[in-house]
Amino acid sequence: MEKEDLFLKRITDCAKALWEGRHDEAFELSRICFEQNPASKTALRFFLYSAKRKYSAEKFYEFLKELKEKVVERNRILLLTEMAEVSYEIKNYEECLKVCEEFLSYKTPSLEILSCAVKSGLNLNLPERAVQMMESFAEFFEEPEKSYILFSAGLFSLLYLKDGERAKRFLTNISLKTHSLYAMKKILGVLTDDIQMVVEAIDGIIDNVKDEEIKFFLLLQKAWLLMERDKERAISSLKSAISIKPGSLTPYLLLEDMAKEKGDTELLIEVLNQERKLLPPEDRICVLEKLEEIHSSSGNYEKGKEVLEELFSIYPKRDVAQRLINLCVRTGDYEKAGDLYLSLSERGTKEEMLSYLINASVMFEKAGEYEKCKQSLKKILEIEPSEPFALSKLPDVLSSLKEWDELIDVYKKRIETAYDPKDIIMLSMKIGEVYELEKGDLERASSSYERVLEIAPTYLPALEAMKRVDKKRGEWKRVIGINNRLIEMSSEQATIAALYWENGTIYLNYVGDTKKAKEEFKKVLNIIPDYLSAIEILKYITWAGGEFEEAISYIEKEIEIIGMENADEVFFEGAILLKEAGKKDKFLKFLKKFFDKEDYRKRAIFRIIEEVDEREKLKCLESLSEISKDNELSAFILMKCGRIYRSLKDESSAKRCFAKARERIKKSHISDIEIEKDAIKNFDFKTILEIYPSLKDFYAFLKEDEKLEKGDELLLYSFIIRKEMTEEIAKDVFKLKLPERTRFEIVRDFLSSFSEKEREDFLKNYINSFKGSPIDEAKIEEAVINLKNGNMFREFIVKKVDIGGIEDEEPLIAAEMERMLGNYDKAIWWLDFFTGMHPEALYPRYLKAEILKASQRWGEYVQELRSIADREEIEKKEVILKECAEVLEKNLSNLAGAMEIYSELNSLFPARREYLEELKRLSKTAGRYELLEIAFRKFVSSISDLKEGSHVLMELARIYEGIKERRRAIEIYREAFEIHKNLSPLLEIERILEEEGNFEEMVDVLKAQLEYLEGEERARKLHKMGRIFIEKMNEMEKAHEAFSSAFEINPADVEIAVDLLQLRLKMKNVDGLKEVIDKSLKIILPEKKNLLFECGKVFYDEGRNEWARDIFKVLREMDKDNLEVLNLLYDVHKRLSEWEPSIEAGMEIVERLKKTDKKRAVSLLAELGEISRDKVKNDEKAVEFFKN
Repeated sequence: MEKEDLFLKRITDCAKALWEGRHDEAFELSRICFEQNPASKTALRFFLYSAKRKYSAEKFYEFLKELKEKVVERNRILLLTEMAEVSYEIKNYEECLKVCEEFLSYKTPSLEILSCAVKSGLNLNLPERAVQMMESFAEFFEEPEKSYILFSAGLFSLLYLKDGERAKRFLTNISLKTHSLYAMKKILGVLTDDIQMVVEAIDGIIDNVKDEEIKFFLLLQKAWLLMERDKERAISSLKSAISIKPGSLTPYLLLEDMAKEKGDTELLIEVLNQERKLLPPEDRICVLEKLEEIHSSSGNYEKGKEVLEELFSIYPKRDVAQRLINLCVRTGDYEKAGDLYLSLSERGTKEEMLSYLINASVMFEKAGEYEKCKQSLKKILEIEPSEPFALSKLPDVLSSLKEWDELIDVYKKRIETAYDPKDIIMLSMKIGEVYELEKGDLERASSSYERVLEIAPTYLPALEAMKRVDKKRGEWKRVIGINNRLIEMSSEQATIAALYWENGTIYLNYVGDTKKAKEEFKKVLNIIPDYLSAIEILKYITWAGGEFEEAISYIEKEIEIIGMENADEVFFEGAILLKEAGKKDKFLKFLKKFFDKEDYRKRAIFRIIEEVDEREKLKCLESLSEISKDNELSAFILMKCGRIYRSLKDESSAKRCFAKARERIKKSHISDIEIEKDAIKNFDFKTILEIYPSLKDFYAFLKEDEKLEKGDELLLYSFIIRKEMTEEIAKDVFKLKLPERTRFEIVRDFLSSFSEKEREDFLKNYINSFKGSPIDEAKIEEAVINLKNGNMFREFIVKKVDIGGIEDEEPLIAAEMERMLGNYDKAIWWLDFFTGMHPEALYPRYLKAEILKASQRWGEYVQELRSIADREEIEKKEVILKECAEVLEKNLSNLAGAMEIYSELNSLFPARREYLEELKRLSKTAGRYELLEIAFRKFVSSISDLKEGSHVLMELARIYEGIKERRRAIEIYREAFEIHKNLSPLLEIERILEEEGNFEEMVDVLKAQLEYLEGEERARKLHKMGRIFIEKMNEMEKAHEAFSSAFEINPADVEIAVDLLQLRLKMKNVDGLKEVIDKSLKIILPEKKNLLFECGKVFYDEGRNEWARDIFKVLREMDKDNLEVLNLLYDVHKRLSEWEPSIEAGMEIVERLKKTDKKRAVSLLAELGEISRDKVKNDEKAVEFFKN
């Protein structure tokens, strides 16, 4: 384990030992940690905690004296704090004063140190030293604590130094006053008629008095005193009185008069509103009338309306209602106005009722309350069915309510009573529009429009509506048809052009016929030659279609129309088009025109970068960095240039770019970690703070707003300073408005007297007020450890993180505490926090892995192990990766992931068979054969024996065969053959190719095999090759060559002989047949007698009588009943003048023919007689034949 990781582990173990009360172990661990890292504040704190528990006060003091020289300067204040307290405890007052004076140099407020100094001074009978220490320490404290200390200094000056002037000087600087002081000031003010003094005294008493009733009357008294002198303060006093007794009417009545006198309308309204709340309804009318008058005169109609509404609810008269309606209309509250009109319509004459209802419907319509409007209109029609306003307004209201069926019924009824065709057309169009636009019923909408066209076939709105419906239905060809109709009807060229344009867009976007779209757009240009939109779309159509020359012509036309000065964007498009047309030189020339144009410069540079070499690219990038207004982007581009220059061995240019980047970085808060690394690496910054401005501390002590009754707080604090503490005084501290740090210093020896909740609240407040003081840090930490409060420990660490005062190792300690408490998520958060600051440390990663494993978060556990493995040495890395693989397989069932791990192990240890076997095992289930193949290849590369390597590759090929990837298997068998040329891979390839029916490749493989075969095996392969040539490839010549070679090697093989005979028979190769028959006639089986017969027949036909005779003789032995063979043998013998054998054969034929063909038998006997007589000269035998 690295030294740093070892330190982290020990400091964490030390915290755990302290937490669990193992003080001796904690002392030893903290000692080792401090010796290893004397600058660690955490190690020092733990060392001090454990030593305090280990030693008596005297030994602890000696321990601190020895340790003092070893502690670094920034941590010395912790040691001084402990030395001051323990030296006072062992009554070494001189030493205590010296330590406290040294402590002053740190300018840190500490009531505990001050108390030790004061009490030591008094014990040594040196009150002057005690007062001096209080005066010196006071400047480090904030109010009210500073005033408490100054009060004690003044008190001590009077008591011990008898120095009144000095006491007066201290007391004049006190900002806090007591209840007694204010009471005395009031009495003095009344006696001297000093109203200002009285008022100040009343204020002081009010701040300190407890009884709310007394405060209320004191405030009224103060208001009365100030009414004539200072109205603003009087009003303020009355408002304060109201806050105490909001239900009292007296302050409001006084305020109303004062507001009228001042002419303060806002205050008067506020007061009247409060009176309105306090008064009963019957007494409220006057107040409401006043408010309404004020609001109306000031133009605040909303407020006036609100007041009138309340007045109307109390006093519902018609004039009030009318005033309220007018205000509602003014303020836009039409619904309320309508409701009021509706309520008025319930009584009165018929005309009045109709008038109110009409007004109500108008108001409801304005308010968007169409349901109410509909009801009002229906009431009108109930009173007067023919009222024209209601009849005309009802359809509009129904439309607003989306009551389409009822609206359609209204229109249909009106059609039934209509006589004018124009009215029927208009109403039918409305019905169609409702169906189309509101109900989405395109079929019925179409029917309605068609009825209109039946009445008026050229009615333009109906045609437009039909087109709109067809568009929605996607009937694009119908839309084009209607457009063509409209073109025929129209005489305006602009309209015709627009219709052609629409046809073009339909062909382009919906029909997908760019050719027709192009024709339509060209028609537009025929009408409007300078129509830019048509030119642009034709440009893009031809561009997309690869018609670059035509596209360029459209761009030229576009530039001609818009003018050269406005054509930058078109020029830019032209540049891109030139590139696509393959005109690179013109393309670059075009783009360079844009370098002086602000809006196009960056785009032009980016385009050029794609086309030029590295040097030109660098110039472009540097130009881009100069014109960029964003410092971060500029710095990033310059660093990229620097790295490119460095790769080109141009160090001076690289440094120049890095220097420029540094200047840009200083002006920007770049957060990208890679840029930080580059900056540090290239410029050798001492700290990251040289790149970024340091953060300011925005935290301050929390201040309590609530003022509490303090009693004799000044005197109480002097008791604390003199260390005359009791449990009762400690509890009274909670009544003082003091910083939490001071409160803790006062009561920490009495914490046991508080409840658990009080202790927790106390510590929590102390933590919240923590500002980074090392003394506060040590005291909080010690208290939390003593109380074993894990939650508080966590909150304290979080607080230190927030204010940026956390030590490097503290997140690890927090993580260990969370783990002990079972809070695994929080423990992991702390470990991640630490790792983010110290990514090189391994111990926290191992700790996180243990937690993840304990909480069975297997996915994260594997991820963390991978992270550790990437950083560990090779031996440990192997163990970790094996653990990853096991977890992935057994706990996560992630076989693919496990395979990746084993693949990585195989890369690390390619010669180990075990990882290859694991991959083989897992691949049966998980697949991922690409990983298995990589592993096999790495394993093969580690084998020195070529034969063994070839064998391993063949094993991989068989696996691919098993998953039906035969082509891949063949490729791998071929590789195995190349590694070690032998017969085995070729045989496997042959087998696969034969199963696939790939005979062309199979022939090549068979040829390759021949180099490794001899004798019968070679003959067998040649024979197989010949069969493929003849049966699968129909190549007789190659087949004949193969069969011949095979027969030459092994003429005793029946199959080879038979196949060669058959092939030569087909080829009519008579001599070749004879060659085979000579060598193999005796071994040919009877089953092949037909083949022999064919051969004999060929010899017979070719006149090779002796060859034919030999075959027929063999066939005669194979098939004695074959009459045809006998006939041919008889004839061959005759041809060869072999008369005796011919007679013998002829006699055998005769014997067979006697039973079947006597005529032929007689003829043959006669022929035999002639042969015997003429050829053999055997008359006797001839006579016998003739007789027979």
